[in-house]
Amino acid sequence: MYQKISISMEATGIYYEQAAKCLSVSTLYTVFIINPLKIRDYAKSRFDHTKTDKADSKPITNYVHAAKGSFVRFTLETI
Repeated sequence: MYQKISISMEATGIYYEQAAKCLSVSTLYTVFIINPLKIRDYAKSRFDHTKTDKADSKPITNYVHAAKGSFVRFTLETI
């Protein structure tokens, strides 16, 4: 038995949709799409204002851990 891997990403630009689609068809992953405004507000509340993809990954991770269970799983029907 294996544990599914959860992947969370911001809904920004045009790139997240294709990645979310590809990952969500696999039985290995559960994909969550997060509103970027929620991440921005969360990062501001933590005084984290750096804006690079690498730097953005930390507030996204922290936000997901802080808001456990409050996300809707991405499926192809949610597009």
